[in-house]
Amino acid sequence: MAIPLRLPTPLAERRAVRPFIHAIEVVALLAGAGALAFLSSDRTVMLVVGVLFIAVAAFALVLSRPSVVVEVAVITMWFDSVGAGPIRTGRVVSFLAIFVLFARLAASDWKPPALLPRAWIMPAVFFLWSFVSGFWALEMGSWIQGLLELTLGFIYALIIMLYIENEEHLARSFKMWVWTGVPIAIISYLLYNKIEEVQADIGGENRIVGFTGNANAYALLLAAAVPITVVFMRRAKTTFERWVYGFVIFGFMVALVTTGSRGGLVTMGIIVIYVFVTYPGLDRRQRVKSTIGGFVFVAAGVFLAGIMNPERYSLIGFFGDAGAGRIELWNAATSSLGVRPIHGYSIGGFRTQMLDVLTKVSGGSLEITKPIGNRNASGLEVHNTYLTILLDLGIIGLVIYLTTMLSVFKNLWDLRATQWRDWAWAGFGCNAAMVVGAVFGSGYNLKFQWTVVGIAGAGFVRNRTTGRRDRIRAHRGLPALRESVYRERPNSEMPFAGERAFAAPLDIRLRYPFRWVLVVVMVIGFLAGSMGAKVLGTPTYSTYGRVLVLNLDTVDPRFGVQITDGRIQFVLNIARSERYLAEVQRRAGLTGSLDQLASEIDSTRPGFSPIIRITATTTDPDRTRRIGAVLIDALDSVVDSARSGAFVVLDEDLRSVSPDVDPDYEGPLHLHIFDESITTEAVPRTAFCGVLGAGTAALLLIIAAMLLHGR
Repeated sequence: MAIPLRLPTPLAERRAVRPFIHAIEVVALLAGAGALAFLSSDRTVMLVVGVLFIAVAAFALVLSRPSVVVEVAVITMWFDSVGAGPIRTGRVVSFLAIFVLFARLAASDWKPPALLPRAWIMPAVFFLWSFVSGFWALEMGSWIQGLLELTLGFIYALIIMLYIENEEHLARSFKMWVWTGVPIAIISYLLYNKIEEVQADIGGENRIVGFTGNANAYALLLAAAVPITVVFMRRAKTTFERWVYGFVIFGFMVALVTTGSRGGLVTMGIIVIYVFVTYPGLDRRQRVKSTIGGFVFVAAGVFLAGIMNPERYSLIGFFGDAGAGRIELWNAATSSLGVRPIHGYSIGGFRTQMLDVLTKVSGGSLEITKPIGNRNASGLEVHNTYLTILLDLGIIGLVIYLTTMLSVFKNLWDLRATQWRDWAWAGFGCNAAMVVGAVFGSGYNLKFQWTVVGIAGAGFVRNRTTGRRDRIRAHRGLPALRESVYRERPNSEMPFAGERAFAAPLDIRLRYPFRWVLVVVMVIGFLAGSMGAKVLGTPTYSTYGRVLVLNLDTVDPRFGVQITDGRIQFVLNIARSERYLAEVQRRAGLTGSLDQLASEIDSTRPGFSPIIRITATTTDPDRTRRIGAVLIDALDSVVDSARSGAFVVLDEDLRSVSPDVDPDYEGPLHLHIFDESITTEAVPRTAFCGVLGAGTAALLLIIAAMLLHGR
């Protein structure tokens, strides 16, 4: 049974089919859901029934009118972190969009519009390179997390490209988005003032995050809302309406100050200057005056922001680190650029290395690790998009990303003579500001930026090669194409209205059936990936020992055993010293240089806990076993020598480090968790590489087939 998933006509032009029966069905559904809820006193059952009812209603809506996915995606950007556990709004919307896409393809004769290669090729190449980076990922979990994060943003671009109907549809979606943000901005200001009154009692920073869960992400949305609102202000028909939109813009600016985001303030400043400098319809003299006024307006805004939120926006607060830790994070990131400069660690890979690098880099501090949340491997980011891409995906990935951004600018520029010109103007400014603001923030799923990518590509579709008038599209002033080329006949269906109504469908045709070619290519990719990993990969052998560093000399009956970063760092520096490596080499009876041994032994502090882990990894099982047998004993010996003054322990800045121990205390500085080291064997990931090979082959085939479309 086929589900009717064809593109519908606007609501006002749909025919009402059996409205009485539909009303009975709706009432029956509501009554049934209410009866199930009231029959059970269990709140869990009521919650499940409510969630199922909402889910069924949502899916019924998007299946009957698939284009509503655009409105849902745009509006829910304000509520990105709303949800429970891993189920978040953004993830649900992404899943909904993909579900509707495959449901329509499977259950109807609908096909997505055939987009020109310029609309999608560079984002697709960036996604492909991110996917391929899994071959050299250190951890599968970090690669999967990074790829899923990128996929969430990538789907938002697909939503705009595939589901947008016309310029009016996009305008309607953005108007709903703007007015949804107004009450959120008002609540932000009220909440900021309320917290400021009690901040001295509760402590911490006064930063409003909205419903996004992140102050920087919320500030980005507020900044992006300004040029979108300016478009509606220019289209307003009355002076009163223009004043209303002006107050809305002012409200967004005030709400941004409550976020305390310095990157957001920079982004807002760039966007405001862009609006004043490029405001449409001005002559040369007016544009000069507008430009000067824009700079004055931004300067006044920054001054007022410093008065309203001096902790974050005063001169000292803005240029000081203010606890953000960006200096330490950037220092750690730049020190790691030479490890894998060409291809990187894999997407999401460096994030798991950040805590370890912070303890090794010179010229920094560990202040950023004081909050408990920052001691998790996923709690720290580089806070610089370009450094993040350079570390995760290497120079190749950064070049692809920058080329993608240039293609977005080029597409938006070429849309300036079409019906999409207002949104191209707004998107150009937003994207320019976000490209600059990316220096202060990192993340692969900035949904608004991916939405701009979708807008830049949505206007470039292949025309149908017919002799009808439907070849005309995107001309300002023309009536709807449906009215130009279609005459309603009895018992006939109305076609989909809009500039993209008569775009050529994406009909992928190869010499052989596509599905069978896809299966064959994926099988070949799986075999190539698994066999390549088996032939090129080598098994490795690891052994590790762990010690627990405690302040046993200052035990307090009231507070128990204490731990201090200074004591832990003292033992950690010893475990990384050449003296320790020489002791391991002597006890294990190894040959070779200390540089070789230093590349095999790594000492870390997992999660910034009081535990120090010393890991040795080699390709020789006998060498690994001999090293593992002396890891802990060698550390005991070298620590005792350091305490006796036999040698001086230096940190990464070549400064002497003392153990901070009571002179009368003769007990241990650390305790053994296990007396013997634990040894494991890691074989090449043949199955994982096989799956990656199959996925890579499928992506390459799809890209090639789309490039061959219409030939």
